[in-house]
Amino acid sequence: MFAPLIKHIPALSRMDLRIKDNDQEEINQNYHWLVTKYHNFPCRVNHASLYSPYAQRIFSFGGYCSQHLITDMERANPLVTMDIQSLDPHSNSSDWEYIPHPKSIICNNIFDYNKYPEKYQQCDARTDPRFGHTAVTFKDKIFIIGGFNIQMGGPPHLVLCYDITRNIWFNTHCKGDVPLERDAHACCSEGNIAYLHGGIERSAYSRTMGYSNELFALDMETVTWDKLPTNGCAVNLHLIFHTLTPFGNKIFCFGGEYLDYYFGGTRKYNNTMYCYNKELSLWEELVTIGVAPEGRRSHSAIKYRNGIIIFGGGSKNSFKHFNDLFIFNTETYHWTRLNPWGKRPRARRRAGTCLIGSKLFMFGGASPSEKTIDKNEYEHTFTGSSDDYLVDLSDTHVLELEPSLKMLCVFVIISNNLHKEDLFRSLPASFQEQIKDFHGVTLNSKGNVGPNEKA
Repeated sequence: MFAPLIKHIPALSRMDLRIKDNDQEEINQNYHWLVTKYHNFPCRVNHASLYSPYAQRIFSFGGYCSQHLITDMERANPLVTMDIQSLDPHSNSSDWEYIPHPKSIICNNIFDYNKYPEKYQQCDARTDPRFGHTAVTFKDKIFIIGGFNIQMGGPPHLVLCYDITRNIWFNTHCKGDVPLERDAHACCSEGNIAYLHGGIERSAYSRTMGYSNELFALDMETVTWDKLPTNGCAVNLHLIFHTLTPFGNKIFCFGGEYLDYYFGGTRKYNNTMYCYNKELSLWEELVTIGVAPEGRRSHSAIKYRNGIIIFGGGSKNSFKHFNDLFIFNTETYHWTRLNPWGKRPRARRRAGTCLIGSKLFMFGGASPSEKTIDKNEYEHTFTGSSDDYLVDLSDTHVLELEPSLKMLCVFVIISNNLHKEDLFRSLPASFQEQIKDFHGVTLNSKGNVGPNEKA
């Protein structure tokens, strides 16, 4: 059925051409935002999310909604724990599901519970709600690290462990060089090791706080912390709301907020890429090529092949929120701005993101109110410095990084206006429906499919 499209195949190659815009290099690479039909995710900001290969599902933990920092469920039942949302990303018709209140278990060794569950009793002990935390996974366990609890006015328990199989929480007792409680830190994992860096250290006793530049490793099998030695430019890395991305013996660090002085000074936003060499215990400031993203915090960083995809984030100094998309090549240290097809999500910060195969899922976050923003192609600038100007979001978006031959043909049909010809009526109904869905969000002002219109 694709035979009539053969003469238009050159259009596919044109999609890969690089173009110049505002002195930044863009490349489309056939990435495109899909038309999604996922519903029921709550308005949520500063939540922690991940994809579990074990469960083959996306999980989102906690967070808050600025309209009500304490959720309706928590008002109704003080024993309700930090809420959990879950999504099956392999089904196009799936909706987000709320996971009912798990039980809690106090256990010194969570893997001991797997062998001797009869030794431990389940209880309704509250698992404190939180935001500004992170989540990492190993086998059938998900570890929640850090965070801030608005009711406590301080940090909750440093590490919690969620057992996916049994739907229970473990209040874990960590060993080793245990970090101070914190939130707004960065975290990543490879295998059974999770890495934690920076964040706002909060002392539960003195109520003091400061931006950290420490780096820790957590063995998720033994729940043992190790403070890693850091040489090089670590003194510059007192960061919050930044990201870590692991690649073998290296960890890449991007973005975040820092102060000119350790406990004071002007707030600034980082756009330098740093790299930690595990073998040398050395932080290095990388010399990159291309145009890097503007400095930001609360963005998303996603590992994809040999690159790191950066999406969104915000800067309070310039009152900007972003919905731009960049990729950093970890081998050549080259930055490229991407301009996918389809309708971009609203500019936002503190969203949840997960990569499943070739699809990047993004959900929730905070965006400037429509009444307070001035939109341009890649950013929303809002006319105020307070979070009162923000709207919490509940939408779910999917970026396809490796489109199928069928989707490439959709691009050709729309970009050459073939959907207005007899060819369109000869296509199967399912194909016609996909063209209609995509056509509605990709037809630009010139009547052709192309780099997306303003969101």
